[in-house]
Amino acid sequence: MPQHREPSASPAAPSSERRSNRIPSEAGNDIFTGEDGDLTDFYRTFLDSISDMAYLKDESFRHIIANAPLLRFFGKRESEVIGRTDFELMPEGAARKCRMSDTEALETDTIHTDEEPVGDRIYETRKFRVRIGKDKYGIGGYIRDVTDKRQVASALKASEETFRAIAETTPSAIFIIQDTKVRYVNLAFERITGYNLAELKWIDYWELAHGDYRELIKVRGLARQRGEAVPSRYELKIVTKNGEQRWIDLAATNLEYEGRPAILGTAIDITDRVLAEEAIRKSEAQYRLLINNANEAIVVAQSGVIKFANPKTMEMTEYSAEELLSRPFTDCIHPEDREMVSERFQARVAGGSAYPEIYPFRCVTKTGKIIWVEINAVSFTWNGRGATLNFLTDITARREAEDLIGQTIARMEKSIEAIIQVISATVEARDPYTAGHQKRVAELARAIALEMGLSPEQADGIRVAGAIHDLGKLSIPAEILSKPTRLTDIEYDLIKFHAQIGHDILQGIDFPWPIARMIMEHHERMDGSGYPRHLKGQDLLLASRIISVADVVESMASHRPYRPSLGIHKAIEEISSQQGVRYDADVVAACLRLLKDKNFKFR
Repeated sequence: MPQHREPSASPAAPSSERRSNRIPSEAGNDIFTGEDGDLTDFYRTFLDSISDMAYLKDESFRHIIANAPLLRFFGKRESEVIGRTDFELMPEGAARKCRMSDTEALETDTIHTDEEPVGDRIYETRKFRVRIGKDKYGIGGYIRDVTDKRQVASALKASEETFRAIAETTPSAIFIIQDTKVRYVNLAFERITGYNLAELKWIDYWELAHGDYRELIKVRGLARQRGEAVPSRYELKIVTKNGEQRWIDLAATNLEYEGRPAILGTAIDITDRVLAEEAIRKSEAQYRLLINNANEAIVVAQSGVIKFANPKTMEMTEYSAEELLSRPFTDCIHPEDREMVSERFQARVAGGSAYPEIYPFRCVTKTGKIIWVEINAVSFTWNGRGATLNFLTDITARREAEDLIGQTIARMEKSIEAIIQVISATVEARDPYTAGHQKRVAELARAIALEMGLSPEQADGIRVAGAIHDLGKLSIPAEILSKPTRLTDIEYDLIKFHAQIGHDILQGIDFPWPIARMIMEHHERMDGSGYPRHLKGQDLLLASRIISVADVVESMASHRPYRPSLGIHKAIEEISSQQGVRYDADVVAACLRLLKDKNFKFR
């Protein structure tokens, strides 16, 4: 697995340089040379345009093909990669690991798969033996970034309701096995296998596997249910209800189902991908099979007209091949997105790079259904003229899942805000003389935070803490809170506990911000003269320092049971005289700008 490097100033090698790399077939011909030169460019463009990194190495493990995504990953030109081994291109440890898996794939003629993290990304690799000439074999492979796939899977597990909604619409088969029987399947499982849940209750789960894999599936499934360590992911062949053999990528994990051990599994139909990988080792006619069985819609557009469309395009748009060919490309695009897509199409043909290669838009099918697609468009030459090769992926389910997650987050934010308002109102009900105090402190603290250049998200966290900073006063007797005369030392010491009590009440709640700590520190001072822990200087959160200044200003400017309002000028005098001593100098400076220069007023 290569280690990522920053791309050079010219991330992709010129097309003329790529055409110089030839791979002989058994007859000594170049497998990329055919009667149709445009098809040769088409297939080469296809390899350079897929999102997966692809490569081919000879029997000495030297690179003889490296597509554009792999070159960008290495950060090298094609001339710097072709002819070199992994030991010349990556750190020794990573190169040694690649060499071991290359050797295994070359010697065993099996597809070697692996998955590993690189930085904050996760990559899936697949390697297989490839005939590159008479009695000569090499190693072909794909490297795929699966980080986003893992993150989406994690998000879908966040709630059972979301999981069930998506489970019935996802293209991945989902099932639960307990003992020897299948207890749950989604619609995709039924679509792939042809079996529904009622039919599965009469057969053991391993009977779905092809005879070559049946014993393996049986042994691993029973071992997993016993809690033994077995591989969590592998590929196998299954037999559908109508006798069709299909390949699936299976992932399984243990879970408790209705109080007993079970297995949760997901399966992706990878038959098209397996066939495509096999096709890479064959003739140009088999390259057509790769295009026709791709799981993405592939469209060639020239002068705004569709010149080629693969079967997936027909499936996605619901148009026949005859209806699509020579049809304006924009006919399938949602009216509100046509101008945007057309503008980018023209720029792409003209060789412009001002727009991103990959972007989403809406399509309208023949029956009027609106779907979201993500397009990856590259320019190339088709029959001697400029055209674009377009890869379109249906992302409708992903967009719906993102919208659902966004709605859930919005509801959570509203719930948090409502809880904060209830807490604030509860405190003020106990201490009517300071009604509105917390709200005004929150208002000023947020304004100070924004004045200091903090982000709106940070400022919102400070506002939330300010709105409930006196939560601990719920534990103070009401007669002390509303006492019209000066407090005794004992009473004052009792009130001091409210910062710690507020912290203790909230410390177990997982807020997006350190709310509990801000509440505990809002009476601390920079010189250590505050309470309850006598913290000082940088031991205090900046947010706590902001709230403490806002609290002092509002308290002095407002009426209290034991004294009338001292006025805003006294408050300014207090924080100015103690700037850099008791109060943070930068916080005071920002507060003074608001009060003096920007005419801040409490609402």
